[in-house]
Amino acid sequence: MNVMHFTSKLDVSAAPAPQVDTVLSCTSSGIAYISNTAFTGVWEFDFYKDPGTALQLHFIAMTTNLGTNALRFALSSSESVSISERDGGSTLMGTDAGYINGDTWYRYRIERNSSVNEYFTGGQYAIRLSILGGAYSSWTVITVTTGTNPIEYNDELESLYFVFSVDSGDKIGNITINGVKKYCSDFTQTTGTYVCE
Repeated sequence: MNVMHFTSKLDVSAAPAPQVDTVLSCTSSGIAYISNTAFTGVWEFDFYKDPGTALQLHFIAMTTNLGTNALRFALSSSESVSISERDGGSTLMGTDAGYINGDTWYRYRIERNSSVNEYFTGGQYAIRLSILGGAYSSWTVITVTTGTNPIEYNDELESLYFVFSVDSGDKIGNITINGVKKYCSDFTQTTGTYVCE
């Protein structure tokens, strides 16, 4: 296991300098993760994907290897968007192909209530997925053709990690979990190669 180290592009003489390492760019397909105990709340992140690549992000996960006991956000090679459970692989919500475009930055927001109607109208542990960017000039609840959005979901009530796997040319950045910003230097890389931008 390798811990990624990055240098700041700021003038080091201007101490103390804020961290600016906010985007991880993949140059060789692989996996990286951070600790994450949140199983309710708000996850926000930017994704840029090359056309035809596929990527996945386990925003609630008990392992660092994309295993079971996880909720998975995915962008497919056909440019669809989905959230599914790793145990059994059921798709909780999913769009048709072509919902997004490759070579485009999008920001995604996943909300999960810890109590009834906390973030949106829905039950305890309900999940809602929204998008911003491209054709979506303001926050838009994603229209799905599989499942529902929001969806009631009462499983996966613990987490240890936030894990993502992307292909070469894909990028993830500006990650916040319950309002706390995550930086490139927070991540541990297990496979592949990432650079910080």
